[in-house]
Amino acid sequence: MGNHHSRHSRQDPFLEALAGGHKPDYKTMSLCKLVRRIVQTALTGEVADEILQDLAVLEVQPAPNAGRLMVVLMQGRLTADTSLDDIHARLDRVQGLLRSEIAQSTARKRTPELAFMVMRRPAQSPEVQP
Repeated sequence: MGNHHSRHSRQDPFLEALAGGHKPDYKTMSLCKLVRRIVQTALTGEVADEILQDLAVLEVQPAPNAGRLMVVLMQGRLTADTSLDDIHARLDRVQGLLRSEIAQSTARKRTPELAFMVMRRPAQSPEVQP
């Protein structure tokens, strides 16, 4: 008889399409979580740049795999008026430091490349006092 179990372990086609045809494996997702912590710690504590220190790391995703990771960041209150081009230029300047920190903390043959997506902080609505 064929492998009866494989029929039930298939990924939902809709979810496969969203994930680019395959679901990231456990190791890749663990790497993304670790890289998120490393990048956040490095930006807030090791980088002497108050603009970068104000960014929050929202998530890290494979782009498209563990060899290249997309780091999604959100501007903080201090960086709300800073241009995205300026923030990306600053991130490019510290990318070597970030990859070095990642290399020291992971047991991988190759340190993943990093790509950055910076999201603007949503406008704050005025607080209504009762």
